[in-house]
Amino acid sequence: QYLQGVVGLQSAEDSKELRDACNILQGVEREWRAARDPVDLKLLSLHSKLLQGWLELGEAEAAIEACRQLVEGYRVIYPPAHPLLGLQLYTLGNLEVDAGDRSAGERHLLEARGILTITHGEASRMVQGLDVLLSSC
Repeated sequence: QYLQGVVGLQSAEDSKELRDACNILQGVEREWRAARDPVDLKLLSLHSKLLQGWLELGEAEAAIEACRQLVEGYRVIYPPAHPLLGLQLYTLGNLEVDAGDRSAGERHLLEARGILTITHGEASRMVQGLDVLLSSC
């Protein structure tokens, strides 16, 4: 089923096919989460694919949940100031702000800023863009 969902994501020609693929992957994710370690690399890859699919469909809450799962996994496998963790926190915070959860969004954006300032520098476009987003919170 996992392979069917991944192929479906890659070959979807319309939103119905994309939604079907995401639903297949969502079912696989539920099974895997019950049977695997939360930081299993295949499970993290699955969350990443779900995030991509839900974003393409405009399903904010599902995308936020997939992104939260990625962040939790990244917190375990990467050091605290890892750029991938910072980027995923940036994505999560941005999604939360867009969905109206300014408190959670601001918290994650501030954490992302702390990491990305270390990894990319205060003057980087990424940190400057983050600052613009934070000013709207």
